[in-house]
Amino acid sequence: MPERRALLLTPERGRVRALAVELHGSGMDAARQRAISGLADLLLANDIAVLLPQAAIPFQLMPDLQAGFAWHIPGAPLPDASDLAVPASDDFGWIDERVAAARSDLGLTDAPLFLAGYSGGARLASHLLVKSRLPWTAAGLVAGLRAVAGDRAPPPTIAFHGLDDPINPYGGSGYMRWDIGMDETCARYAAAQGSGLLDFHALPNAAHAWPGSSDREHLRLFGPDGEDFDASALIAAFFMRHMARNGRDE
Repeated sequence: MPERRALLLTPERGRVRALAVELHGSGMDAARQRAISGLADLLLANDIAVLLPQAAIPFQLMPDLQAGFAWHIPGAPLPDASDLAVPASDDFGWIDERVAAARSDLGLTDAPLFLAGYSGGARLASHLLVKSRLPWTAAGLVAGLRAVAGDRAPPPTIAFHGLDDPINPYGGSGYMRWDIGMDETCARYAAAQGSGLLDFHALPNAAHAWPGSSDREHLRLFGPDGEDFDASALIAAFFMRHMARNGRDE
């Protein structure tokens, strides 16, 4: 497998109040995730450092999309099931190590810690939120929320899913990679969390694209993205609210 990479971005003015981790989708990479979502730039403007890890399994999601990488998600094959012959990568352990190192290097061991993910990255994030040893403060997930059994309850989460998503269908697919639909997923996720901690947005006229993305190629391949809906702005605002509640609103 290729050498693991992670992109760490810090605010230009030097003040760092929290750390956010953003996970890319299947067949993409860290740099493309930053360009597609624009979330990192919003967080940096609010003094939140951003870590963008990159998966290790080489993978091309579709012929028109440049090859990238995919995460090893327990119990979930890649969209084309090609990972059945690929050595599993320890994404949980590697991400935990990279996040712990970034928190230590930036002096953020007691600061809020946020997790965002898109598509396959959101599916992996759903596992990390309940299985990782890291103390996640809040999460923002696009086109990949899953209800996963784990050792802890999921933190407050904002999530988005297009009603016309052809890759991760809103109603579910019945297959192992994407079994139950979003209504049942949300019910299970909310039950594991406790009352009022899931802010879910079902988007009409939206497919698999990141809502509000300005990346034309991404929108061509995965759109439409839902009219006048900016997931990144809502995720950033959600994180800021929970940073304030965590005592970091100074």
